Amino acid sequence: MTKNNQSGNRRRAACPEEAAFLELLRTTDILSRGLVKVLKIEDLSGTQYNVLRILRGSPEGLPCGEIASRMITRDPDVTRLLDRLERRALISRRREARDSCSPGSTNRCRPPIANN
Repeated sequence: MTKNNQSGNRRRAACPEEAAFLELLRTTDILSRGLVKVLKIEDLSGTQYNVLRILRGSPEGLPCGEIASRMITRDPDVTRLLDRLERRALISRRREARDSCSPGSTNRCRPPIANN
C-alpha cells in the first residue's frame, strides 16, 4: 500500500496494521471537525462532552469510577472534570452513603433534572 507524503513522493506503509491505524486517525480527524466546532461554541471540551454523553444514557446517575471506566479517552482527574461540570450546572451530584462513616460511600453524578 502506498501513500503520497507532503512532498509528493510515494512511500510504502511499514505494514498493513500501520496503514489501517493511519487511516483510522485520518477518519477520526475528519469526522470530529464538525463536533469540535459545536463544542467550542458551547465552551465544552471533548472530555466534558464525553461525560455528558455517558450520563445522558444513565439518568439515574453513575458513580465517578463508572464514568471513568466508560470514557472514550482516559482522564486522570475525573473528579476535577466533574467539579467543573457541576459548577456550570451541567450535572448534579449527590452523596450516597449507608452512613456518614461508610468507606464505601460514593458520589453519584447525573444530568440535572429539567424544570417543568
